[in-house]
Amino acid sequence: MSNVAPSSLGAFVLVVLSGCAQAPTGELELANQRVEAARSVDAAIFAPEQLNQADLSLATARSLVEDRGYRAAIHSASEAVLHADDAFNVSTIERSIAARRVERCLNELEGLMAIARSRGAASEAPDELAAFVERHDAVKAAADSGDLLTALEQGRHLEPELLAFEQRFRD
Repeated sequence: MSNVAPSSLGAFVLVVLSGCAQAPTGELELANQRVEAARSVDAAIFAPEQLNQADLSLATARSLVEDRGYRAAIHSASEAVLHADDAFNVSTIERSIAARRVERCLNELEGLMAIARSRGAASEAPDELAAFVERHDAVKAAADSGDLLTALEQGRHLEPELLAFEQRFRD
């Protein structure tokens, strides 16, 4: 029985040491893939803090690998994965919210233009109406290209102007 314990302990030490003797390339690759996945859903825009933390943890892991601190590198790589996954999730949610807000804004703008048209804006102020249509189309183009924050900002600036224009034709 006493012979089994020392040999088991020796085997364990060899496994631990051999596990630490190789660079954790798989862990680094996984962390890198997760960071890139977060970037692909615009985490730099919608979850910059989480993405920055993931980048920092990944850079730390890479540096530790260069210094042969493999255990610490594995830990940093796992932190990078957690932060990258968080960035991915937050960005996906925030991007979806922004898309819904843009869609709602575009619908409101279209409704205001339709009301203005139905009350005579097309015949009484065709140039002004055409300018609003052009600005609406620019908001829609920005949204279609994926630049949701720009589209939202442009739409929010356009809405009160279009509302005032539409109200001129209420009387």
